[in-house]
Amino acid sequence: MANRSLRKKLLLWLLVPLLFLIAIDSTILYRIAMHFQHKAFDHALADEAFAIAELISESKEPIHRFQLGPEVRMAILSDQVDRVYYNIMDANGKLIGGDRDLGFQKRPQSQGTRPYFAYSTVRGELTRVVSSYVEINTHTVSRHVYIQVAETLKKRTRLANQILVGIVVPQLVLVLAAVGLLWFGTKRGLQPLWELHSSLSQRSHRDLSPVLLPDIPEEVKVLVDSVNLFMQQLNNVLESQNRFIADAAHELRTPLAGMQAQLELAQQERDPVELQANLAKTAKSLERLSHMVSQLLMLARNQPEVMRTMDMQLLDIAQIAQEVTIDMVPAALQKSIDLGYENTDEKPIGLINQLVIKGDAKRLKELLYNLIDNAIRYSHQGAKVTVQTFSRDHEVILSVVDNGSGIPVEERTRVFERFHRVIGTQQEGSGLGLAIVMEIAHLHQAKVTLGDGDHNQGTRVSVIFTAIQ
Repeated sequence: MANRSLRKKLLLWLLVPLLFLIAIDSTILYRIAMHFQHKAFDHALADEAFAIAELISESKEPIHRFQLGPEVRMAILSDQVDRVYYNIMDANGKLIGGDRDLGFQKRPQSQGTRPYFAYSTVRGELTRVVSSYVEINTHTVSRHVYIQVAETLKKRTRLANQILVGIVVPQLVLVLAAVGLLWFGTKRGLQPLWELHSSLSQRSHRDLSPVLLPDIPEEVKVLVDSVNLFMQQLNNVLESQNRFIADAAHELRTPLAGMQAQLELAQQERDPVELQANLAKTAKSLERLSHMVSQLLMLARNQPEVMRTMDMQLLDIAQIAQEVTIDMVPAALQKSIDLGYENTDEKPIGLINQLVIKGDAKRLKELLYNLIDNAIRYSHQGAKVTVQTFSRDHEVILSVVDNGSGIPVEERTRVFERFHRVIGTQQEGSGLGLAIVMEIAHLHQAKVTLGDGDHNQGTRVSVIFTAIQ
């Protein structure tokens, strides 16, 4: 589906309401003009009826013999466009004089003596009729009669058409002018977007500096600020990746160089005992290299951009903790470490488990594996490491507690950095374990806290998840 132009959308959004308003405005103006037009023509028609009444009052002939002469009729009732009719009726609707075809327009009782206007058909043509109820005084005789005058609607129709054209044509011209102004105005208003497009399209893919556009509107400034923020975040990600690659290359170079040197010594060694010692050192370096490569791959799998491929399901964190703890027992036994698991939220069978979260089981096992591996690796012989799970205030908490030497307070904010190792420890490590824990926690929107172990001895690392209600 082709993208629609923003300029055309703006023009459409502005033009449709404008046309609607102009239609309403034209209708109101037309109705007002027609009201006054009808009022003016009706007033003229009533004046003709009044003039006939005056002529009857001044006539010396009896009223039943009264007729308008050709000259008088020409003067009062003649019209270049419409045909005009008149008649005189008594109070009972009997024709006294005038045009018989006009008939009698019955007046509503509520009309009183006021002129009454109505539409009627005379000789096949639609006409406007006025009926005036007047008192005629002739020869000292007073008599009430109806004087009716009717005219066809040609003048009214012609004037109505002229009024309609006079209203609609200027409005259409106004619409055309508005379209032109809106088209030009939207082009000028959207110019900063084209400047932003030009600024970005001319850049190198390596240029992630902020976009600087002078005198931009507030609405476009929001977009520019968002672009600049995105570019800053992208630049930070690229710098982080570059540092990670450089650090990884440096960290991998050391065990590889050691292995190469040890293998060269082993090739030259003739003493079987020394040869075995060199091979043992080579195997240890290879183990360290394998561990580091495994953690590098694990860290790469848990970058934020893989969130789209995660299989998030409802999981029992207690079950995961128990499985990983059992798997890590052999590694703990090699250092005579007491590795155990505690679940303070255990419920009888049939009750709802409170330790359910939404997450990816494989990655959560990797998180816990690294926490336990770190605790075992940096704890002394005979130490105690405990995995704990419990709930608190709509949160599920997974903790690994040891009674080792602990982490100095000043180092606690840095131990989550990649390749960072606490100075003074005697254990070899890659410095990636807690970095992996932090990445997986972020993928699950969880928090990681670091503190003292039980009785202020050792270390407690806690991962706090949101519980599923």
